[in-house]
Amino acid sequence: MWDRWHSAAGHVGFLVAESSDAVAIGKWMQEWTDLLSFETTPVLTDEEVAGVIG
Repeated sequence: MWDRWHSAAGHVGFLVAESSDAVAIGKWMQEWTDLLSFETTPVLTDEEVAGVIG
């Protein structure tokens, strides 16, 4: 986990995590599903995107 931020109004937060293992991220999230719901958005660096779209 790189960092996390919380809405001043509450009930909303944002987290940035880095991993080359999607299963590890899924297992980490599973540990919190009794308390939180997650929406995940995988992202790539500029170099990684260039490799995908050429």
